[in-house]
Amino acid sequence: MSSDDAASAAILDTLIPGSRRWPCFSRAVETGPFVAGLSDDMRDRLKTVGERDGADLATALATWERAEPETFAVLLRAVHRAYYTAPRVLAVLRDLAEESPREPMDRFDPQLVAKVVATDAGKRRL
Repeated sequence: MSSDDAASAAILDTLIPGSRRWPCFSRAVETGPFVAGLSDDMRDRLKTVGERDGADLATALATWERAEPETFAVLLRAVHRAYYTAPRVLAVLRDLAEESPREPMDRFDPQLVAKVVATDAGKRRL
């Protein structure tokens, strides 16, 4: 892996770090081809974030998100699309679906769900 690929993987893993069950971005998606598919401008922005001295990646990404929310949103949509369509992530989703109960919960509250959806509650923010 080149140093640029490693830097990109670190940035993308900051956006989707993974957990015990979920793979981080670079374990689910081949980082090199993903980054190669981005626009030249987006690749340059990723490189700039990766080169920031003294700032951790989460801080650098949060700064970018505040300064250029529309551009950052483009990257985030591409990251989410690639991640949630990757075979390793789809396998986790299938496993979760198989483990879940088949009947609706008796405590299900459609009004609460509507409120969560309407307010983007729980949406990840850096």
